[in-house]
Parts: sequence; C-alpha cells; structure tokens
Amino acid sequence: MDIRAELDEQADAAEFVSIIDNNDGCSCRAGWTGRCCGVPCGDKIHGVNCSQSCECAEGLRCDQSTGQCVLRESLVITEDGRECQTCELRYWGSWGSCDQQCGGGMRIRYREVCCPEIIDYHTCIRETCRGSINLSDTVGKGSCNLDCYNGGVYNETCQCKPGWSGRCCETSMYKIYRNNNIWTFVIRTIN
Repeated sequence: MDIRAELDEQADAAEFVSIIDNNDGCSCRAGWTGRCCGVPCGDKIHGVNCSQSCECAEGLRCDQSTGQCVLRESLVITEDGRECQTCELRYWGSWGSCDQQCGGGMRIRYREVCCPEIIDYHTCIRETCRGSINLSDTVGKGSCNLDCYNGGVYNETCQCKPGWSGRCCETSMYKIYRNNNIWTFVIRTIN
C-alpha cells in the first residue's frame, strides 16, 4: 500500500504529518514517529521523528515535542505501557426533548470526548484520562417546560392557586352541577 493510501485510511494521522515524502514514508512533527506518524515518542526521546534523546531528573518528564523537562503530571499508563493523552471535550450537541409537557421537566444534551486515536478513549477511561474528565462534563441537564396553568407559579414544582391541583394546576377542585334549574357547587376532595 502506498503512503498516500495509508494516510487516507487513517485521516486522523494526517494531523501529525508535516511533510509527505513519496519514497521514504512520512516526516513527522516533533513528538511523533512511525510510518504514518501515529506513534508518540517514548519517555526519553523527542523531536522530529523522535530522533533526539532527553534525560530529565526524578519527578520531571521530557516534553516529546520540545525536549524540555517539565513537571511530571499524574499520568495514566495503558496496559501496553503508553501514556493516556489529554482528552478534549467537543461542542455541546442539541438539547433532547423535554420529558414533561408542563410543570417542570428535564432535558439532556451530550458532548463527545475526543482523545487522540493512538490510544483510544475506552482504554484510558477505565482509569481516568489525563485532565480528569467527569461525567458531568459530558452530559448537560436543564430544566424545561416550567409552565403552570390557571395562574399557578413554578418554584421547583407548580404552586397552584386555590381551587386548582395537579402537576400543572390543570385540575379544578370545583364542580358545578345543574339539575332542574338548580345549580350545585361541589368542592372535590383530593385523595
């Protein structure tokens, strides 16, 4: 398979490539190596195509792009010995439909967690991706349909005016009967 076809198959790898060399494979950005630049430099190497060595004191790690020694974060290592990369959050999706028509409901929206393809999200999430992404960062909940009928006011639930009841203040507690031109007014009891 030629290198261009391989890059087309692995579109995500293209962001790590700086120059395509038709005969010799790819020339990778600093911090990356491999035929299509999908492999990060190891712990003690850095630079273009991971070609330079780097030694850091205890508690520091080599920045794979610059070669500078930086403070070692609490890193999560996968079973095959690679670091989980920093995961990023994408934009919020659209709100879902409300679960109630009135009286206060809940709607939900989601956003995707984007981790580099070289170490997939599921491998890292068993522990925690660096940058600690919580469920609350990926799921948004919001109130919706806070309408209350017949003059009711919403305050966590509908507060109905006298004479009205129900989730949305939709049920009258009064009933009027007409029998032989006699009107009877009855107050319903709520069980």
